[in-house]
Amino acid sequence: MRPGATRLDEHLADPTREREVDDPAGMEMAELAAAQAELHASEAVRVRRDPVPRGDLVQDAGEEVLHAYGSSTDVLLLLPEPYDFDVSTERFRAFGIDAANLWHEGGLHRVVGGREVRIEAAPGGVDVSPLDDETRPVVSKLLGAEFDLSAFTTWAAGQPVLGELVPRLAGFRPPLAPDPFEALVTSITAQQVSLFSAFAIRNRFVERFGEQVGRAWSFPTRARIARATEEQIVAVGFSRRKAEYVIGLARDDLDLEHLPGNMPALSKLKILPYDEDKWAKDRAATIQKIQDIVRRTR
Repeated sequence: MRPGATRLDEHLADPTREREVDDPAGMEMAELAAAQAELHASEAVRVRRDPVPRGDLVQDAGEEVLHAYGSSTDVLLLLPEPYDFDVSTERFRAFGIDAANLWHEGGLHRVVGGREVRIEAAPGGVDVSPLDDETRPVVSKLLGAEFDLSAFTTWAAGQPVLGELVPRLAGFRPPLAPDPFEALVTSITAQQVSLFSAFAIRNRFVERFGEQVGRAWSFPTRARIARATEEQIVAVGFSRRKAEYVIGLARDDLDLEHLPGNMPALSKLKILPYDEDKWAKDRAATIQKIQDIVRRTR
């Protein structure tokens, strides 16, 4: 038995098959009791050792799986393979700290329902603590679990640019803002500024109007921003017009949770051929027009 490992670790270490923890032979009583307690924690949860067979991932996407290691319990949220946690979460650290989706020591921290949730890479998906009926849909949305990437990959294979790009990004699953209000405010923040500036402004906004739980901050609620003034929003770095948009959105009675309309099917989209020479020519002409307008207004 390897140093520091329990008998249960050795029992679960066989990489060739999935097995239930139901054979007490050779296991210490304390470890067996811990495994049994984990098994009975939920009728929908199974103990599975790593790695999870790839074929199960497509069928069990979004399922919870307990990892039994001695007296500790990690909960695995399965995601369809291939999935690369580090690549998929790069956006949360590429442009600076994201206070609402905080990367810390190899894991992503997010506040859900007043609790701090930590998400870490794991074979077959991600380990989530805590994972329950409240946090599960938020984490699934955040990690883009709803995307049908297999259909996209099939479609992209016939596209001249995407056909080369997609294989190089195998494992990338685009993350999403779990809350529609957060998504819209984030989009407003990023308009006409660099992403580095957008992240800095968004962080000041989050820390001014959100609440810190553990290491991460909760994204400000719609109700909280509805009570804010334009001057308070401008003070954290928004332009006057952006502050007007954000407050107007917060105070409007629009039901953001049930917006009508969906994206069209990929098969109905038409990708125009990319002509670099034409693009460069059009770009030069557009810049010239802008320069002419600036000169006339001086």
